[in-house]
Amino acid sequence: MNLSEQIRQAREAKGLSQEALAEQLGLSRQAVSKWELGASCPSPENLEALGNILEADFSGSSALEPPEAPKKRRLWLWGLVLLSCALLAFLFSAPEPAALITAVRFYDETGAQLHPDLGDGWWAFETPEQGSQPVTMVVSFQNSRRADVNAVSLFYTPAGTETFDQREQWCVQAVEDGLDYALFVLRLQRDLMGHLEIRLECTGGAEVSEILNVTAAFP
Repeated sequence: MNLSEQIRQAREAKGLSQEALAEQLGLSRQAVSKWELGASCPSPENLEALGNILEADFSGSSALEPPEAPKKRRLWLWGLVLLSCALLAFLFSAPEPAALITAVRFYDETGAQLHPDLGDGWWAFETPEQGSQPVTMVVSFQNSRRADVNAVSLFYTPAGTETFDQREQWCVQAVEDGLDYALFVLRLQRDLMGHLEIRLECTGGAEVSEILNVTAAFP
């Protein structure tokens, strides 16, 4: 059993919600959720605090990688150098992409820009306890010399699913000639947690995708 599953089972055994556990730790619910999703690992200090609160032994599960022997570390560094060289060679020889997503920005109802980036690929939005939060999402992109973006689509998959059975298309926006952005108005529901795919649909059938991990909860 991995660490994320151990934390979840120990929390449920104590009858605690993610919010209640986070409050005792002095952290946000999103931090606990990311541990249980395996999106991040608790620090040694938080791991010790978890063990005390949940009365569980996590000593067999380390949040940090074990130290490497000097020889093994040198081999790892050489491998990284070779991989970097191979990657650079590929990048310089790779064909130009069909298009490129240059920025994704979010704004509230007043037009003020939101800064929901938590790091580790997660974006968090606060929603009211009742209802949803309207958010304007702007996707900027760059056309290539061989293809133009015809439309931008958004697809959402709930976190924790192993297949695309629950995947749904949220919306699609046609792109007019001369524009290099698409605008969406979303209503984010509380307790939202999943993967938001931004897909550029280009001429010639080419597609370019980027995935954001999004979560929404009331403060």
